[in-house]
Amino acid sequence: MKGGRCAALDTGMTGPAVVRPVDCATPHDIRVFAQVSVDRTFPGQKEIEDGRKYASELCDAACADAPAGWVRGSRSPGKYMIHGSSSVGVSHGAGRTETSLTGDYTCYVRTS
Repeated sequence: MKGGRCAALDTGMTGPAVVRPVDCATPHDIRVFAQVSVDRTFPGQKEIEDGRKYASELCDAACADAPAGWVRGSRSPGKYMIHGSSSVGVSHGAGRTETSLTGDYTCYVRTS
């Protein structure tokens, strides 16, 4: 979902993996303020669990830049949620080893 869009969590799922987009003027559970992509490469073989730490850095910046109306209705002012996934890979070649991290995350506030 694009930034500024709202969604309801009444899909029968237990989390925000599948949501139902709704008009922000109607009752809603979340409001998205950003979609972020993590794409990092590190020298050597690194122990990286997932991209959440790096997504959080991107969401922090996006939250600070988001229009006030997109985050104003948060049930926990100043806090937001992140949902997404990433993959970590290690490559060897040309005498080098690199660890790559890629992923996509949604940054949002809970509104109800």
